[in-house]
Formats: sequence, structure tokens, C-alpha cells
Amino acid sequence: MRRPRHSGRRTAFGGNVSEWTAMAGTSLFVVPDEERAHALAEALAQFGYPRVTARPTRPAPLDLDTVMEPTWTVTVLDEGPYPTDALGHRTYRAVVRQATALARQYGGFHRGGSQFGVSMVDHFDQDAPITLINPGRRPPVPELVEIIEPPDATLALTPDDWEETEIDLSGLDDVDWAALDHAHGSAEDIPDLIRGLAYEFEVWEEWTEIHSELFADNLLHQGTCYSATAPAMPFIAEMLASGGLPAVCRSYLYTDLVLAAGEWESSIVARMRLGGGPVAAAWTDEVYQAVGAFVPALLARWDFEPPANRYLLAFLAALYSRTEVADKVDAMADQFSDTKPGCYLRLAAALLRGADDEAAEMSAGIAAWEDYDDGYMDVPDVGAAMQGRITLTRGVLTTAYEESS
Repeated sequence: MRRPRHSGRRTAFGGNVSEWTAMAGTSLFVVPDEERAHALAEALAQFGYPRVTARPTRPAPLDLDTVMEPTWTVTVLDEGPYPTDALGHRTYRAVVRQATALARQYGGFHRGGSQFGVSMVDHFDQDAPITLINPGRRPPVPELVEIIEPPDATLALTPDDWEETEIDLSGLDDVDWAALDHAHGSAEDIPDLIRGLAYEFEVWEEWTEIHSELFADNLLHQGTCYSATAPAMPFIAEMLASGGLPAVCRSYLYTDLVLAAGEWESSIVARMRLGGGPVAAAWTDEVYQAVGAFVPALLARWDFEPPANRYLLAFLAALYSRTEVADKVDAMADQFSDTKPGCYLRLAAALLRGADDEAAEMSAGIAAWEDYDDGYMDVPDVGAAMQGRITLTRGVLTTAYEESS
């Protein structure tokens, strides 16, 4: 059995990607006022978009300190057509990046968009206060070199010489969980869920159900951290440090720590991408610090962990610049050379060496063949190291590994 591999491909209205004959899309750009909406609409029409509209809109559902009410949204339609393969998606995004750079000249920023089959082009809304129509026009399309996607490699969860042992959860009931919140309200249920992870691993279906409720439903729902997230992290780390869980359970928890810790920088860049200042989302800094306090103890388990879990430890090391395992990460990258895990490991190794230029090149390549929404790669004032760490965080779900020997 293999853990499902996460796909970076986003779906959009207009049917499944595999059913499209060719691709078109829309992009939204927000500017502070009507005057700049007019100017940006004219500039985007001149750039080559065949249909451009603009209308007043509410600010993004984030407390963005540089976005003033009322804002205007400028929407462009790119009729394409673009191929529906990976190169077509990369080419489409390259055009959007050029338009985003243009929008910044008018105090604007990219707020997303969608891709869809060309058959949906006529559904584009043209009823807006500002409407510019340029039939037959198309933005300049850059020529991109096709990137060959490296092959997968399945990472082993064996050997696993674990022994069932008492996991120290002392202090769990000393936390005032009732005063904390998770995605669905009061965190009073968190202690029982944590105990379930520590002691209910003999029935795999029950353990995964508990795990999903604790993390996906409550503590990290849709990538959001809550006041209960950071206080829970020490107990998760203790389960890992004890070695008292099977390797497959540990792999899930290592992954959770990477995702939780990575939300700090990911949320900063997400806000900057939408025009805000470099401010992290609520609770993410506390979560990052809580996980970081246990990273040295977890890295000390490197020699005891099977390859799949060493891989995840490499991610944690890179997120916290813990160089004590740098040589081991390098060696593991060599072992999986020319595979997807090897690419991520080489990125982790570059970050640990402080080789920012190398990390930037690797991040760009990975974002291309993983088909990530690579807007985070183009945000001004975001350094290569931060881009690399975000790429690692996104990549933690992309490698398959055996769940049974």
C-alpha cells in the first residue's frame, strides 16, 4: 500500500483538465482606486489581452495593511489557446507573471484567477463600468524550454526497530484547553485526540481517523493555525522523540510538523503576494517556535529512522537551518539522485549550505514540474532561501512511500 501522492494541479470550472481540448483563463488584479483601474485596464489591453473589465470590489478577506477601501478589481481574459500539458500551464503562468509585474506599476497586485477549457471563453462577464474589447489580440507568449519531470522514487519505511513503550504525555492536562480554540471551536477535545494518537495505533483505520480529526479538521484546517495548535506541538514531538510509535505513524507526524512549521513563512509570503506587509498569520510564529524547540531532539533520531522518515527530517532541518545533519542530507540526496525525492533533498542541502542561488534555481525547477501555483516565486523582496523553504513545505506531500513492508 502506498500513501496517496498529492497533486499540485488545481481544477477550475469548465470540466476536468483531461477533457479540455485547449486552455484559456482569467486573472484578477486589484488596485486602490478607479483612476488606477482605468490606467491598468488600458495598460493590460495594450499588453494584448482581448477582453479587460474593471469594477469596484471589496478588499481581500485578509487584513491587508496596504489595501485601501474602496478597491477596484481589473479582470482580464486570456483566450489562449494554450496546450493543456505541463508546458502549456507553465506558459500561461509566465504570461500572468508579466501582467503581474505590469500591475505593480499601478499599485496593483494579482489576486488569483482560473484556467478552463476554451469552450468556456464566451462565459466571460463583460458587463462592467470599464470594459475594453480587443478582438483577436493575444498577450506575448514567451518561449519556454520543456522541463523533464524526474521519476518518482518510493521511500522505504523499513527497517523499523521500534518497541512499544510508554509515551510521556505529562502536562497534557495542565494546559487550559477550554480557553483555546481550533477550527471548530473549543479545544477541549484535543487531549483525548492526542492520547488516541499515542495509544490507538494497533488498528490502522482508527489511528488515521484520529489523525485526520486532530490535524486536518482541527489544528491545521486548510493550512490555518489556531490558538490550540502551538500548545499541541510539544506532545506530538514527544511521541516522535520517544520512538514509541511505528514508522508509518511517525511519518505522518513528521509531515504534520513540517506543514505546521512551514505555515509561518508561507503566510508571510501569501500576504505579501496580495499587497500586504510581511506579517505572519495568527499563531504561525508560535507554532514555528514550538516545533523548533524539539527539532534538535528529532534530528538526533536520524540514524534510527528508515529512509522515508529521514527524508522528512531533512525538511525539518532545512526549515530551521540545523546544519548538524547537512552531510547526511547531502549523502541521501546522492542516493536518490535524478529522482523527485532527490531534487527536494538537494534543495534542502543547498539551504543548509546557504547556497541561495542554487536553492533559487532548484525551487524554480521544482515549481515547474510539480505544477505548483508559483506566485510565491515572484513576490518582490522575498529571498531565495524563503522561496526554497516554502517549496519544501509544499513538497512534503508529494513523495510516495510504502506503508507496509
